[in-house]
Amino acid sequence: MGPRRTTNKRDFWPWRQRVKNDLLYGLMRVGFTAAQVLPLRGFLRLLGCAAPHIFLRAARRARQQLESVMPQLDAAKITRHMFVHFAESLWELSRLHQSVPELDDDARRVLDAVLAEGKGAVVISGHIGNWELLGQSIAAAG
Repeated sequence: MGPRRTTNKRDFWPWRQRVKNDLLYGLMRVGFTAAQVLPLRGFLRLLGCAAPHIFLRAARRARQQLESVMPQLDAAKITRHMFVHFAESLWELSRLHQSVPELDDDARRVLDAVLAEGKGAVVISGHIGNWELLGQSIAAAG
C-alpha cells in the first residue's frame, strides 16, 4: 500500500469559489477584530452600509424577497438597514464577554416575582434586536 492521500475540502471547490471564500474569511476576521478593538460603533454602521455593495447576491435576494412579499415598502432601504443592523449586532456580540447590560427595574421586578413562586419561568421574546443580550442579562441577574 502506498501513502494515503488526504483530500482537502478546498480541493472540491472551483478556484473562483476558493478565492471568494478566502477573501470573505479574511474580511470577516478583519471585521471581527475591528469590532473588538475599535470603540466607534459608527465604523461598523459604515461597514453595514457598504455591505450590500460587497455581498451583491445576498442583497439582491433580500430585495427580491421583500419586493415579492411587500411591494409597497422600499426594499432597498430595508435591505440596507438589515446589513447595518447585522454589523451592529456583530459589534455587540464581540463585546458581550466584556460587559453584560443590567435588567432595568421593571424587568427585574417581574423576574423576581416570577422566580419567587418557585416554579421557574419561560421567557418569550420577539426575534428582534440583539436578543442574545436578554439571555445574558437574565443569567447575570441570577
